[in-house]
Amino acid sequence: MSSMAAIALLELLPPSKPSRGVHEKRRARKRWTLRLRAVKMANPRRGGEVSRRSMHSGNTSTVLAAGIYSVPNLASEPLAALLDTDKMSRPQVVKRIWEYIKENNLQNPADRREIMCDDKLKSVFGIDKIGMFKMNKALGEHLYEPTA
Repeated sequence: MSSMAAIALLELLPPSKPSRGVHEKRRARKRWTLRLRAVKMANPRRGGEVSRRSMHSGNTSTVLAAGIYSVPNLASEPLAALLDTDKMSRPQVVKRIWEYIKENNLQNPADRREIMCDDKLKSVFGIDKIGMFKMNKALGEHLYEPTA
């Protein structure tokens, strides 16, 4: 068979599907981990013990989202002065800081990922310029879990 005939035959065949084995396993493992985390947070008195029945039942993503993101944290003094409150969840803190940055036009016009710190932001971050991703990391030092 000539090479031209082989190419013609290949064009007639339907395209083959790519192997999805590794990616499917990763997705399944991620779903399993999220469910496990959600069930543990939904049942804190069980001491980490999770039944198989609870792992496979219900919509756990709502429990996961409500458990992680709605927990109010205590803010440090400089951050509380910036936000005008001392108790807020982490997503609300990030949202308020971005509102402050945009109101005061503190983004670098040449590189919008960079934030030019004014006096209030310098008291929180301690530097003149900070990247948007480093800013979120630095916020972790200023947020504390409330003691019971």
